[in-house]
Amino acid sequence: MPHSTSPVPSPSRRPAALLSGLAMAALLSGCATAPAGPLAGLSDPSPAAAADRAAEPRNGVMHPAVEEDRFAAANYWGTRFQDNPLDLGAAINYSAALRAIDSADQAMRIMARLAPANSTNPSLLAEYGKTLAATGKYPEALNVLAQASALAPYDWKILSAEGVVLDQIGEHERARSRYDSALKLAPQNPVVLNNLAMSFLLTEETAQAEVLLRQAAASAQAPERVRHNLALVAG
Repeated sequence: MPHSTSPVPSPSRRPAALLSGLAMAALLSGCATAPAGPLAGLSDPSPAAAADRAAEPRNGVMHPAVEEDRFAAANYWGTRFQDNPLDLGAAINYSAALRAIDSADQAMRIMARLAPANSTNPSLLAEYGKTLAATGKYPEALNVLAQASALAPYDWKILSAEGVVLDQIGEHERARSRYDSALKLAPQNPVVLNNLAMSFLLTEETAQAEVLLRQAAASAQAPERVRHNLALVAG
């Protein structure tokens, strides 16, 4: 997807200052570490990534009591998983909820135990890849996410997650290629646009990042964090 270069007002702050203290791992949805700096990235629409929703099931129906509280989400999905450790939907959601409350190591142990027996399940592999990235195992994360993407080539969330990990290791052009592929599958998706904007911020291309964040924020589906990022970048 060609990246728009429409002129926008220049932010009053330098990109490096905007990104000061931004933990790279925080770009990944539901990572173990929250952003140390003010800007936050997303890689998929799960509320582990979005500031305005705490947990959202990838399988099944969300219990209303956990929508606003990440710790309640972890407790809820943890109970579901403990009741039935073979429930992969509960396992995936529990792992994502654990990443959202700074417990990526625990999430990785769960996913590492389940992955060998579920090597053809793209949703589980995608979550495993995110837990690996959240614990700093980026090459392993990319390998697992590539396996997930091969199994589900039309899943924009996996492509976006790959892009986030590539950005974490400084492979920005490859990351943007993944985001472009994700946007072909999910045009104007605010989460992918936000991730792409974060990629440009990492290379101090603030004007381009602002263009993308404005596009993302214009969507009715944009998480609140997207608008928060735009406000910070636009100054």
